[in-house]
Amino acid sequence: MKMLNIKDIQNLESKEVTTLYRSHISKDLTNIFKVLGYNNFQPTSAYGLKLFEADNYLLDFSSGLGVLNLGHNHKVVKNAQQYCIDENIPNVYKLGVNRYQAGLAHNLSQVTPAQFTSTTLATSGAEAIEAAIKLTSKYFKKERQIYLRASNSYHGKTTGALSLTDAENFGDSFHTFLPNENIINYKYNDSQDLEKIVTQIGHNIAAIIIEPIQGQTHEVMSKEFALKINELAKKFKFLILCDEIKSGMWRSGTFLAHTKVGLNPDLITISKSLGGGLKAISAMLTTEEIFTRAYRKKSEANLHTSTFSGMGHSCVIASQVIAFMAEPEFTTKLKDAISYAKVRLQNLKNQFPNKIISIDGDGLLLGLSLDLNYFSQIYSRDTKIILHREINILLMASILNELRKKKIYTCFSGTRPNLLYFMPPLIVNNEEIDQFIEAVQSVLDDSTLARLIRFTFDQIK
Repeated sequence: MKMLNIKDIQNLESKEVTTLYRSHISKDLTNIFKVLGYNNFQPTSAYGLKLFEADNYLLDFSSGLGVLNLGHNHKVVKNAQQYCIDENIPNVYKLGVNRYQAGLAHNLSQVTPAQFTSTTLATSGAEAIEAAIKLTSKYFKKERQIYLRASNSYHGKTTGALSLTDAENFGDSFHTFLPNENIINYKYNDSQDLEKIVTQIGHNIAAIIIEPIQGQTHEVMSKEFALKINELAKKFKFLILCDEIKSGMWRSGTFLAHTKVGLNPDLITISKSLGGGLKAISAMLTTEEIFTRAYRKKSEANLHTSTFSGMGHSCVIASQVIAFMAEPEFTTKLKDAISYAKVRLQNLKNQFPNKIISIDGDGLLLGLSLDLNYFSQIYSRDTKIILHREINILLMASILNELRKKKIYTCFSGTRPNLLYFMPPLIVNNEEIDQFIEAVQSVLDDSTLARLIRFTFDQIK
């Protein structure tokens, strides 16, 4: 038996890491990462937007898919962790009133709408969704069975959260917690479609779940749609579950994205960057009235708990993260970064009107919608090529590989493969934004793009 210590792991060669990952994690993921070019860079340190491997670095414009709103190893996060270590803060204290959980819940109440005074802590976004599903079921005493989910929605991969996820094929191979007949899809931002569905089902609806900015497509909820949801929920007395796991924590420019469009949710889920990129932590927030009605008996007080929910160090770090990001100095810099990014991205679109269809999203949850059909014409001016999803993915993989040569690390959406992510940590500065823009300009140049696309199609052949 041979064990690897920390230094052994840190000093592994790139090929050794790939071999171990292939052997013990996933062969298929290893192959996918190879196609996408992710195997060629294995960072050993990170700070701010920068991922380092020896003397090389990449600027992270994926934010760990939303986990790194403060970037990698931010000093506020590191200081909070060090404080926990220096002061021997108890990380596990389950049987009693926990001051660190109470402090975090208080901080959350200070940045959410006034009625959200009840907090359930968990470890992941999916677990927060599970908590919301269970609370809804208890609230209606299991008498209401129907849940409404949006097209292209994503809420997690546990069996309950997966029931409410429509994106890609995530749930196709599994038995999900909520029966398929109890899940009704509605078209995102289509008020007429939603009203038709709700009117037909009536008072058997338990809840509607909605992302104010869809994590997979970056489509933003319209004010009209938000008001229609409010109206129908009030009329038919179902709950509104707002998933802010990706859009929350100031990603949209405000703490919660739904407040910008006037949605009135009954439950809110928060996760990803709540732990500052260091701790896995999430929260489900609701009103005291709803929580009390659901868990009305003392004997039910522990019906939804979890071994690792509300760990002491996680709560301390999350509390510090919220306190830091709520400061006017931080939010002012964030608004300036958002304004600068939007101007630069719009100018980029204007520069490449045939290649960039639109800039989608809000705040710093943005994406460049690329016209991959136009790209295919560069490969063959005489032959019309039908772009299947797999070909789109390979085209985008080629673009990501070229961007990495320009020191830009980002990703694209599996649900919408032509959507190139612009999702940097919220601490991004103008120079880093310029570096992203210049890299994309270089890649979208006709000569570079032609080479990439010809390579892609030749590989397909």
